[in-house]
Amino acid sequence: MGSSRFLPLVIAGLIGLFVGWLFAPDVDDVTEAANGRFDQIDARLAAIEAPLAAIQTSLAAVDQRTSATEAAIQAIGNPAEASAALSTKLDAVAASAGEGKAATDGVAAALAALQAKLDAAAAAPPPAPAAPEPDAGTALAGQIGNTGAILLPGQTAIFGAKRVTLAALAEGTASMGPEGAAPADVASGASVDLGDGCSVTLVGVTATAAYLAPTGCAAADGAPAAPAAAPAPAAEPAAPAAAAPAEAPAAAAPPAAAEAPAPAAAEAPAAAAPAAPAAPAAEAAAPAATADGTPLSTGQTGTFGDKRAFVSRISAPDNRVFLFVPGMGQVPVASGEAADLGDGCMVTLTGIDGTTATFSTEGCGGDAAAPADAAAAPADAAAAPAAAPAAPAAAAQAAPAPAAPAPAEAPAAPAAPAAAAAPEAPAAAPAAPATAAPAEAAAPAAAGGEAPAPTQAAAGGPAQLTIGQTATFSDKRVFLSRVTPEQAFVVVVGQGNQEVAKGAALDLGDGCSATYDGLTDKTASFTPSGC
Repeated sequence: MGSSRFLPLVIAGLIGLFVGWLFAPDVDDVTEAANGRFDQIDARLAAIEAPLAAIQTSLAAVDQRTSATEAAIQAIGNPAEASAALSTKLDAVAASAGEGKAATDGVAAALAALQAKLDAAAAAPPPAPAAPEPDAGTALAGQIGNTGAILLPGQTAIFGAKRVTLAALAEGTASMGPEGAAPADVASGASVDLGDGCSVTLVGVTATAAYLAPTGCAAADGAPAAPAAAPAPAAEPAAPAAAAPAEAPAAAAPPAAAEAPAPAAAEAPAAAAPAAPAAPAAEAAAPAATADGTPLSTGQTGTFGDKRAFVSRISAPDNRVFLFVPGMGQVPVASGEAADLGDGCMVTLTGIDGTTATFSTEGCGGDAAAPADAAAAPADAAAAPAAAPAAPAAAAQAAPAPAAPAPAEAPAAPAAPAAAAAPEAPAAAPAAPATAAPAEAAAPAAAGGEAPAPTQAAAGGPAQLTIGQTATFSDKRVFLSRVTPEQAFVVVVGQGNQEVAKGAALDLGDGCSATYDGLTDKTASFTPSGC
């Protein structure tokens, strides 16, 4: 090859190298791009490695669970044995369920029998009150005869020309002594010497009186002793002798005169001493029956002295009882609190036991009042028979206590010291009978646990009730305990307490229902249906 051809090739090669260098990429750029691609690859690899690590952890957990499952399977052993044990347990559970069902059926039968007994008890009339048992005072009055005396604390008796004063009473003893001497404790059966051969024997002691019998006291051997003062409580009238004539009234002094009895205006011969026959029934004037301490259930009436309260509702969850008091309406009382029944009579709710409530009383006059003693009223010995009986307890309640003038037919008889000490004391006002109760339209009608007189609903017509009244729909009885214009609270005999809204029907059982129509002038209206 000649030099003419080689030289152009060399020049062309150099030109190609220059052009390639001129247009070729920079090495740094290529390196940087390669590094970026490598970084992307590293990030993708890292993203792949994290799931792989999680997969490895999951595989390890699966291996552990597999091992635990294998261990459990090995522990179970033979599946047939496990099935047999499970079957045995299931059979025991089935037997227990059968026994529980039988017990439940027995309880249901017992509850049904109890409900029947409650219904029969609610429909049965109240038991007749038991006859009062004779008290110890009757026997003691028989022992002292017509010549003895029955004294209350603070009273003075005249035996002939001698006087003896009773200061206080204790169990089996009495503090007494002659007039002007300090009283001394005398046991039952012992005697007190009054002087001049006259002595007085303490025959016996009751809770409220002492029974004395004289010996050798002249006129006392043939005539009854005459108490000089009779401090009977103001609420209890003295009982005059039933056979005493009008010209020989009994003397009754107020308590103020009894505390400091004055001596008689003039002493008289023993034969002319005023006479006061010993009354066997002197302490038989029992107070009205009381419900103090007696459990009362819903629908029953308690008598506290001369006050009555009807138990309309018992709320055991909040320890409250709702009482209906004649003349006052419904009175709620909580456990431990006292309800005022009027005239100072306070009734305290002492406790609630299921469906019954127990009360205690204070100031109701039936438990602490001491009846005036008939033998403490002197009568004229010349006009009244020596064995004049005491007035009955009922007559003592209804008759006013007479004043204390000197007997008209016995000019030599001494005037009563109480009358001499307090000449301006008025005669005792008549006491109201303890058994009297205010007549209220919605008041309970009986004190022995009866509900108020039922109101028989007219055939197909509505029944009009006020609080405390009971309506009878066929053989169903409904007692209205509380009412508002929009809601009525009733006690269905045999079912218990229920509430019914205005316009709603009260299910009484056996297809009988009563719809509460509303309240008009404190009177609720119920319309029966299907009764």
